[in-house]
Amino acid sequence: RAVIDAILDAGPCAVGIESTVIDMTGDMPRILRPGSVSKWMLEPVVGMIRDGTEPGVAKSPGLMERHYCPKTPMRLVRGADLSQAYDAARGASLRVATLGWVDPEDYEHRLYETLHRFDAEGFDVILALLPPDEPRWAGVRDRLNRAAAS
Repeated sequence: RAVIDAILDAGPCAVGIESTVIDMTGDMPRILRPGSVSKWMLEPVVGMIRDGTEPGVAKSPGLMERHYCPKTPMRLVRGADLSQAYDAARGASLRVATLGWVDPEDYEHRLYETLHRFDAEGFDVILALLPPDEPRWAGVRDRLNRAAAS
């Protein structure tokens, strides 16, 4: 068994979420996990790309349904439902944290740091604003869905 005597921390990374993972072993490249480098950025370089994993064994780390989850329960809410969800949680005497930014790069950069802070501050629930289902938001949506999985 290995023992780790120290952990190096170089501070926040430039992007925030993990990288895009692509499977190049089939007849057409397939995005296994979206990240900051999007499909539309990759296709001019590698050609057509499929989305999503195939059933079976995960071909890459970070593809489990539940991954990088905060200790604090997290619910994904659409913009129009955020106010109602917040009021309901506060009405139940819960300490509520909200999560959401308008810029995907900002969201990517601050997501994990913010989730860790919310856990440390002892909130009862995190309400995360679900971003639009658009290519530039694919990485954030993926991480939020995995973090909110129960």
